[in-house]
Amino acid sequence: MTKIARLSRRIILRTFGSYKKFVFFVCIIFAVLYVAKSIFMTQNITADRLHDETRNVTILADVSLSESNEVCGIPETCPAGRHRFYVKSGYQSHVPPRICFDGVDYIGKGKVSGRGVNIVVINEVTLTVEEVNTFDTYTSGEEFHDYLTNNITDFRIILFATFDDATKALMKETRKLLNHFGSTKISVLQFRDALVFVGQKGLTQGSAIEKYGRRFLNRDFAEPAEVTGCLSSAVGKLSRSVVKESNPELSNSENCGVVNCGPDGFPIHLYSGYQNSEIPRLCIGGKKIMEKEAGRGFNVAVIDPKTKTVVKFGRFDTYRSSETNLDAFLESVNDDQIVVAVTHDEVTMHLSAAIKQQFESLGSFYISKLAMRDAWCFVGQRGLQGRSPYEELEFAPNGGITWSDPIDRKFCIPSKLKGFSLVVADVDRNTKRIDFCRDHVGYGEFCAGGRNDEIVTPAPLLDEQLLNNVAFSIPILIVPGANKNAFRLQLESIINNPGIRPEMVSVYFSKEFEEYSKLVDLFAFRSFPLDMKTNYSELLMIALEEIWWQHKDSKYVIVFEEEVVARRHYLGFVAQCLPALEADESLIGISGWNENGFLGVSTMPNYVYRTETIPGLGFLLKKSFYDTHMKGRMTSCCSDRSWNGWLRNTAKGFEMLVPDTSFVMRRPFEDTTQPEYLVQLFNRPRAYQKRDPVLLRNKGELTKDRYEEALIRLLKSSTALLLTNITGTECFGMIPAGVTEKSFSIYFEQSDENDDSLLSRLCQCFKLLYLSNYKPPGTHNGIVRFSVRKNHVLLIGSKTGYYGLKPKDHQPLKIRS
Repeated sequence: MTKIARLSRRIILRTFGSYKKFVFFVCIIFAVLYVAKSIFMTQNITADRLHDETRNVTILADVSLSESNEVCGIPETCPAGRHRFYVKSGYQSHVPPRICFDGVDYIGKGKVSGRGVNIVVINEVTLTVEEVNTFDTYTSGEEFHDYLTNNITDFRIILFATFDDATKALMKETRKLLNHFGSTKISVLQFRDALVFVGQKGLTQGSAIEKYGRRFLNRDFAEPAEVTGCLSSAVGKLSRSVVKESNPELSNSENCGVVNCGPDGFPIHLYSGYQNSEIPRLCIGGKKIMEKEAGRGFNVAVIDPKTKTVVKFGRFDTYRSSETNLDAFLESVNDDQIVVAVTHDEVTMHLSAAIKQQFESLGSFYISKLAMRDAWCFVGQRGLQGRSPYEELEFAPNGGITWSDPIDRKFCIPSKLKGFSLVVADVDRNTKRIDFCRDHVGYGEFCAGGRNDEIVTPAPLLDEQLLNNVAFSIPILIVPGANKNAFRLQLESIINNPGIRPEMVSVYFSKEFEEYSKLVDLFAFRSFPLDMKTNYSELLMIALEEIWWQHKDSKYVIVFEEEVVARRHYLGFVAQCLPALEADESLIGISGWNENGFLGVSTMPNYVYRTETIPGLGFLLKKSFYDTHMKGRMTSCCSDRSWNGWLRNTAKGFEMLVPDTSFVMRRPFEDTTQPEYLVQLFNRPRAYQKRDPVLLRNKGELTKDRYEEALIRLLKSSTALLLTNITGTECFGMIPAGVTEKSFSIYFEQSDENDDSLLSRLCQCFKLLYLSNYKPPGTHNGIVRFSVRKNHVLLIGSKTGYYGLKPKDHQPLKIRS
C-alpha cells in the first residue's frame, strides 16, 4: 500500500508539478461532467411513477405516439371507467401542440392552438371537457394568471401543453399557482423549453403527470414533450386545503408593492389570506417573510427600526391551543422594536387576556374587539404612546358563521411610530351607539353582534405625499334617502376614507327621519334636518344652496346622493385631479362615477377621461360654475336627478373629469318594476376601484390643451379596426386577446354632427350604457372612450374633429338603410 501511495505521489508530481494543480484539474473534470449532464439530460417519468395506483392514471409510456393511427394516439384500450388522453407540446413555432381527450382533439389537429400555454379543463366528476383556452404568455402573463385564479375551481383537472415560448411574460406567481396543480417542472421551465402535464387543482406538488424537454444550447427549440394514458377522477393525492394564489402583487417582493417610502420608512404588505384555504402573506422591507411557516393563527414578526431588518418571527395557532407562547414572545419585544402581525382563519378560540394586553401595550385598539373568524392586521411599537394608526379589522358576517373578507394592506412604516389618543368624546359616542342600537332597528351589521359598542373613528391618512392637500378640507354634502341601512353604509364609507375630517361633512335630510341626527352624531359629522316634506330632487337642490351658504369661502363642494358608497381612496383620487381643476376653467368638477364603467369595458383604473356630461351620484362641483350656471336656476337646469340629465343642454363648452373605473358605487334597485333605463344604469354588473390607493397615470394630461395633445397621440398610434357589421359579439372579438396597453379606434359615418345612430349601436355592441331615445353618455367632442382588457378603445364619428386622423385607406363603418 505504501509503495502504491509513493508511486501515485511521484506520478502526480511528475505530471502536474504540485498537488494544488492536480486538485484543480480534478475539479475541472467534475465541472465539465456536471455541465454536460445538465445540458444533455432531460428528465423522464420514472418507472415507479408509471404505475402508481394512487393517481388513478395509467401511463402508457412505451407507445410510439407520433405515427399511431389510433384515437388519441393510444393503441391500448383503457380499463372501464377511465378515459384516454394524449398531450404533446408544439414543435418550434410552426407545428402546433396537440391535446386529445376521450377520442376528441381539442387543441391542434385543425382546432384552436396558440403560442404560449394551451389548456383543456376537465370536470373531475363527469370527466367531460368544460373549457379550451390558449394564452400568449410570451407577450403577457396577467390574463393567464387571472384565469387560473378566478376561473378554475377546486379539483378541476387540466391538460397543459406549451407551444413556441411560454415563459417570457409568465409570472412567478403563476408558476406557484401551477405548483398547486401538482407540477414541479413549471418552476424550472425556461425560454423555448417544452412542457406537458396532466394536473388537478389541489394536487400536492410533484403529483402531476408531466414531461419536460429542455432546449439544448445549440438548438433554437426543445424537442416536443408528450404524455399519454388513461385518466380517472383524481390524478393523484389531493391536499386537504387548496391554496388559491389570488394576490400576485404580494408575491412580488420588490419594495412590497409600495411605490416609495422615503429614506426613513420601509414598506410592508400584509395579506390575511382567503377564508381557511389561502395562506397569509407578509412582505417586510422588500422581503417575503414566513413563506413556509405562515398559516392559521397569529403570524407575527419583530423588526429592528434602526436596521429595518426582521429580528424574529413566528406563527401561533390560538385556535388549536392556548399553549402557544405568544404572550411570552410579545413580552420579549425590546424598546422601540416594531411588531407586525396578521391573522389567518380563526384565532379567538384560545385567545387569552394576557395576549390581548400585550398587543394593547404595543398600540392596538381593535384586538379586544376581535371575534370569531374576523381578520386583523396590525403594526405597533414598544413604547408607542396612544393608538397605532396602522391597524385594520374586518368583521366576519353573521357572528362568524363564515369568514370575513380578507385584509390586503400596504403601508410605509416610519422607524418611529406616532400614536394618536382617544379623547373623552370617543367614549361618549361609544355609549351613544349602544343606546342608538337599542332604540332603533334597520341598521344591519352596524348594530349586530359585538359591533354595537365599537367606537367610530376616522381613517388616518398614511400617504405623506397627500398631507396638507386641499382635497381633505373640501366640504362634503350627504343627502340620504329613506333606506336606513344604505345611509349607514354610506356614512361608514366616508369615515373610512383616509384623511377624512369629520367636521367637514354635513348631512341634510328631511326632518321626518329624526333618528338620522343621532346616527350622524355617532360619526361626529354635522346634521341639518330640514323642516319640510318634498321629493328628493328638491331636497338636493335646497341642500346644495345651504352647503354653499355654510361654506362661503370654499371653492368646491363634494356631493354624495342617496345610497351612494365611496370606495376607500376616493379622496385620494380627488386630490390627484384637483390641480387640473385649478388650472382649467373649462372643467367644472370631478365625478367618482363612470356611467359606462361596466365589467369588461372599465379595465384601466389608473386613467381619467374628460366628458361632456355630469354622471352625478358622487361628485365634486366648482363654486364658480355653480354661481354662474346653477344658483337660482336649479328648477330649470337641474330639476331632475343628476344622473338623468343635469345641464345636458345648458353647459356647452364645459366638461367633468370621470375615472375609467368608478370610485363610488350605487346600490342596485331591488324593485324589479323599475324603468329599463334605471335597470341599465344601476343593476348591471360594474367595475369598481380596489381597496389600495391608485396612482393616476394621466393626471398631468387633464387640462384642455394637454388632454387634446395626448388624445391625438393616442389616436395616431392606434390600430383602426375594420368593422363591417355590428353584432352582440363581434365588437369584443375585434380586440385581440393577450394584448394590453395598446389603443384601438373604430371610425364610423355620420349624416351630420347630431347623428348618433351608429354610435348608439356601437355602444350597445360593446355593452356600454345604451338607452333608447337618449344620446350616448360620456362623450368628449363627440367621441366615446373606454377600455377593454387594459387597452384603450375610441369610437370616432365622421363629423367629429378627430376623423381626419383615420388612416387613408381605412373603410369606416357605414350607414345602412
